Amino acid sequence: DIPPVCDAALLDLFLVIALLRDLEAIHRLGVLHRDITPDNIMWMPDGTLKLLDFGSARTMGGNKSMTVMLKLGFAPVEQYLTHGQGPYTDVYAMCATLYYLLTGVRPVDAVDRLEEDRLRSPIELGAALTPEENAALLHGMEIQPKRRTQTAEALAAELCELNRERQGLESEIFHQCVRHLTASPQQGAIVLAGTQWHQGVVGIVASRLAEKYARPCFMICLDQGMGKGSCRSWGGVNLFE
Repeated sequence: DIPPVCDAALLDLFLVIALLRDLEAIHRLGVLHRDITPDNIMWMPDGTLKLLDFGSARTMGGNKSMTVMLKLGFAPVEQYLTHGQGPYTDVYAMCATLYYLLTGVRPVDAVDRLEEDRLRSPIELGAALTPEENAALLHGMEIQPKRRTQTAEALAAELCELNRERQGLESEIFHQCVRHLTASPQQGAIVLAGTQWHQGVVGIVASRLAEKYARPCFMICLDQGMGKGSCRSWGGVNLFE
């Protein structure tokens, strides 16, 4: 199983996109999964993600009544009813699952969000996402079905574009750091700080720098006098001692 808290760099968006396209293929066959949760996604030995347990799956179409089967925190409001479910139902559950995997916090139950939405954003809970990735995840968790990302393919396309943007940011920051270290070499662990960096991308940059220079790397994002950073070890160095 996937661990309950994953760095965004570990939970590679390419893997998520591939899983969403598998889900889209299922939907095109007229089937809803209806039970997408962390327990039902397996990280396979070949590095791919697989969706498991189709025990709650039902076919779509017409005015067919569906049994009420749900897991609190991962089921959208329409799943509390016997009608009105569609691909967007699985989109909500997938985004809620990603929310949990990235934050370690189970999302607020959908029905409890109706009167007052107290769902905190993944970034608020410390997830290393860009603002755009954060917004895409929350769009897939909109309470009302019509306001939500409608299909797994639409969510996959959005995340694919955002992943390209993330890679561009990572490359820009990485080369900026390399230029700085070339001009001002550091001894021992690398410690860098910047005001224009985003917390959502510095983790993978720290990994690349640690590998390039064969030593631990600390990267700190500065904002209004406060710093929040990421670090990566090298050569068995314990960063907590």
